[in-house]
Amino acid sequence: PHMLEAKVAYQNIEFSKTKILGQIRIKNNHFFKDLSNVIFKWSLIENGSPIEKGTMEDISLFPQEITNVYIPYKSKINPHAEFFIHLFATIKEDEKGLKKGQIIAQYEHPINKRESPHISTISNGEISKEINGKEILIGGTNFHITINTESATLTKYIVDGTEFIKEGGHINFWRAPVDNDYGAKTPVKYKEWKSIGRNNYKFSYSINQKNKGEINLNFTTVILNGDAQLTKNYDIYANGRIHISNQLKAIKGKHSPIYRFGNQFEIPEYFSQCQWYGNGPGESYVDRKNAVMVGKYSSSIDNMHTSYARPQENGNRTDTRWAKFSNGKGSSIQFISDELFDFSASHFTQEDLDSGPNKASTQKHGKLLSPRKNVYLNIDGYTSGVGCVNSWGALPREEYQLPYKDYSFDYWIIPSYPK
Repeated sequence: PHMLEAKVAYQNIEFSKTKILGQIRIKNNHFFKDLSNVIFKWSLIENGSPIEKGTMEDISLFPQEITNVYIPYKSKINPHAEFFIHLFATIKEDEKGLKKGQIIAQYEHPINKRESPHISTISNGEISKEINGKEILIGGTNFHITINTESATLTKYIVDGTEFIKEGGHINFWRAPVDNDYGAKTPVKYKEWKSIGRNNYKFSYSINQKNKGEINLNFTTVILNGDAQLTKNYDIYANGRIHISNQLKAIKGKHSPIYRFGNQFEIPEYFSQCQWYGNGPGESYVDRKNAVMVGKYSSSIDNMHTSYARPQENGNRTDTRWAKFSNGKGSSIQFISDELFDFSASHFTQEDLDSGPNKASTQKHGKLLSPRKNVYLNIDGYTSGVGCVNSWGALPREEYQLPYKDYSFDYWIIPSYPK
């Protein structure tokens, strides 16, 4: 993935937007070569799918020359949909090791802003609750949910007789350190966050039955010796849909930055296919996403994992609108949010990929890991950068770090099954 990122960073054709809708500024950054052997190909993208395509062959810029071009799409821009222009510079004829059609530069041009999705909560059914020791049992016409009151996590989510979530909703601030993290010694500097949200934190809770078709569960706990508070809300509806919100409230004190703020899930192995609307097709991070473009993509869970030589955090997808996991038999579980989020999914747990505070003491190789049966999923409202400066001490740039402060994010879980 980093080589694809470098290719875009070093491309010799520069693109930028202008103040005019549908117009793009193109600059030939070569000093001694024109663009006579380049064809520009464009696609108009609506809600992640191409609806119109075209080529422009007459943009032969001299070295260092700049021009403004209109993308000649004819489709009407629906204000309720999200549109992008994807522009690629390709080789017209074979040239010094470059093959005809090879992409040498690319650009993504947003046309309008995305609207928040409408999530229906309408249902004719009723929702029930029962407290059984440390568990809250929630039931509807065709679903059963169990939530552990101490950990504030889902321990059962069954819809129409199919298990959709084995466990999940764990609050997570950690990642398996990447090579750059070890260079910057953040596995030691950030260690206070490693187990927060997963181990030895007992939540207090309240239940509010809003109406016959909706119930709210509110969980809170203090962390960092009272310096901060975690709040987690579940709104569960009679149609089986769940809205989850997470909040970190920094009350006082000074603490290290965090790697991420998200939730972790374990879902059954039969949800082996992933579709998503966001950046792709490969992995990306907040400080390494020039090579990816917004679209609708699909992949097996096996191919969502990037196998680095040493096990580490990998496979993240940025700026996601929704991600769906399906079993090939008509059932799927979708995660969707008003805000852009990151996600990753693989057959490895975070612990499988973590070499501890000192990687030299636990030498591993990615090819020697044994994948697990189930799917391990991260849904992240915030992720920090992976560095991309050097691997011997530099932190990510300041704008890509996550300092100790207030954070909040929310999303929906929407099950689907054959009717």
